[in-house]
Amino acid sequence: MTWLSFDDWVADARAVNLVEIAGRLGAAGLKRSGRELVGPCPACGGVDRFSIREDRQIWNCGHQGGAGGDAVALVGHVRGLDPRNARDFVLICEEINGAPPPDRRAEETDAERSEREARNAERAREAETRSAAREAEASSYRDAEIRRALAIWEEGYRLDGTPAAAYLAARGIVHVAGLRLRFVERVGYFVKPELAKGFVKIGDHPAMVGAIADGEGRFRGIHITHLDPERPAKASIVHPETGEIQPAKKVRGSLHGGVLRLAGPVAPRHLVSGEGIETTLAVREALIASGRDIAEIGFWAGISLGNMGGAATETVAHPLGATRTDKAGRERVVRLSGPVPDRTKPGIVIPDSVTDALILGDGDSDPATTEFATRRCAARWARPGRTVRRAWARDGADFNDMIRDPSA
Repeated sequence: MTWLSFDDWVADARAVNLVEIAGRLGAAGLKRSGRELVGPCPACGGVDRFSIREDRQIWNCGHQGGAGGDAVALVGHVRGLDPRNARDFVLICEEINGAPPPDRRAEETDAERSEREARNAERAREAETRSAAREAEASSYRDAEIRRALAIWEEGYRLDGTPAAAYLAARGIVHVAGLRLRFVERVGYFVKPELAKGFVKIGDHPAMVGAIADGEGRFRGIHITHLDPERPAKASIVHPETGEIQPAKKVRGSLHGGVLRLAGPVAPRHLVSGEGIETTLAVREALIASGRDIAEIGFWAGISLGNMGGAATETVAHPLGATRTDKAGRERVVRLSGPVPDRTKPGIVIPDSVTDALILGDGDSDPATTEFATRRCAARWARPGRTVRRAWARDGADFNDMIRDPSA
């Protein structure tokens, strides 16, 4: 890319997407928490001290009094450079843009470079020590959260005759016998206040609960569908501070690589897997209605597209050229997790007993995101002697929509 002026070059550096540059700097495992992405700091580690507000394109690290700012400030934070220093500022922008400025170049002596690298190496050693301690703390928290999730699961009872069964019936799913779902009379709903640490409960709701299991069948958490107590529908939950409608579906415990084994044998011969509970059970419902023998079919829900596909080796430009507006008001091409799975990171594991798997793609999600996620999933599950196929709902609909209104 050619810049006409130094100011344009600087403007491009400042306008880079913060999530993208954080990923390039090594930020990993960022998770959605309200309006923020939260996770380990790419400079000093930790578990959840680092956060990004995508809507404002600002970041914050809570270590040692806090640091934060825009993309330029983040590169400086990670590289040990001070954006207030003219030379450091140019070095930062060079890294972001991948090219020197059009009319000047940063210069750093060998001694200065050695001093900066030594300083960064010491920071890295300190961060590694802190990260190890934080990871131990995080592991303890995860274990405690899994125990809390298990306690909720154990409070539940079979669906027959419950509001959860009525909810599924309203979605066209009437064959609930044998489903590995439970109804719980009261489950707390938690949100994260804007200015507070942690979560607060804003109410209790009846809920349909599914157990999340890992590849070895071990309990790892629960998927909760909060229900309206007055009618067979998902609960309408409003954030008390922002007034925004909150998602009725939540996960507690550990999700990544986990799955909801909704129905079927422990070691199925055939597998049908969709993103959501209703989508997956809609196909089961259709097979029952057609008279198909489903005794050897497992029906699994992957909970989210990202979880179904697992991590990708790279992000790619949206193939349809979809754009977003950055904070400078300029249009940028959206980047997505690509179609090739990163096999160094965990994904959903299916039993060796499966000889053919059918992956369901909804037609009411972004087509490219769904395409890439299902391709990653199919690649992970492929092996000699096993057939892996993908099936697509009609445009603008999911499989549950299709059984509720075949003409939709």
